[in-house]
Amino acid sequence: MYLNYMATPGCMSLRTQITTRNHDIFNTVCEIFNKNPHEVLLNNKIRKREYSIIRQISMTLFVLKLKSSLDTAGIYFDGKNKATVLHAIENIKDLLDTDRKFKEEVGHLFVGVTFPNKRNRKIKNRKILRESGNK
Repeated sequence: MYLNYMATPGCMSLRTQITTRNHDIFNTVCEIFNKNPHEVLLNNKIRKREYSIIRQISMTLFVLKLKSSLDTAGIYFDGKNKATVLHAIENIKDLLDTDRKFKEEVGHLFVGVTFPNKRNRKIKNRKILRESGNK
């Protein structure tokens, strides 16, 4: 079940878009929460907060820092869909705004990241774009 990002010859898939930067971000988030990355990926279907928060932070960073598509961010975690990734982004934004302890633990990862407003968010070409600016 561990991520297989090798494409078949002559076929370009979403799995080939996953880079070592995605792995680095995921491993860094796992280190912050003292979890083994393989353990988190193996428990992908478990909804325990200790695993889901790692997935949500990683998905958010994939999309907002690396400018990955929503599909690519979901594929990394065993095929989560766009709605799951959008929910993760909104959940992390809310936690950073309301939970002081959470912000102290992981706030440094989000320095320089601009979260889209719910009102201004558009999905275009499988990426989050702001209405003002990139169209």
